[in-house]
Amino acid sequence: MKSLIAEYAAEIRESIRQELKGRMVCLKVDSCSRDNRHFFAVLAQFISDASIQVRTLALEEVFSKQTSTFLKTTVENTLREFDLPITSVYTYTSDNGGNMLLAAKELADQQEEDAHQLLISSLAALTETEGSTYVSALPEGIHVKNETEGVVACKRSRHPPGRRGRRSAGGSARLAARRRRR
Repeated sequence: MKSLIAEYAAEIRESIRQELKGRMVCLKVDSCSRDNRHFFAVLAQFISDASIQVRTLALEEVFSKQTSTFLKTTVENTLREFDLPITSVYTYTSDNGGNMLLAAKELADQQEEDAHQLLISSLAALTETEGSTYVSALPEGIHVKNETEGVVACKRSRHPPGRRGRRSAGGSARLAARRRRR
């Protein structure tokens, strides 16, 4: 009987994995306690056929402290189990618990870092095919430059080192490129 349940659970997980493939998802996480037992849940919400769908990705009994590191690791493992890159997470909803908020911040930082690396690798592939275009990753962001057109694209970091709250040089570079084209 246990093997039948395990097989059926694997089929359901695979079905959910196929549903989520290539989609942006909204994650909802929560924890609860009942009769001295503690649980943590991760749900994914997405749109399919013009309707909102919700799937439970994980519901785990927790036997250790629910620190932000534990919560972040659990969410990352759940995403990995369903072949969802962290860059496909559109929103993350939780309660206002300090551990939940810190885990959300750490996941957002990881998401930004992964998106940054994905952009760099994608742009690096572009430079291999077009000889006159090159990519530079600077503290204020990623710049794609073309020898004749100046700055073609600029992806600024949300919080470049040492420049919090101020306009980054990337925006100025774009303006300068526009002025040169006129």
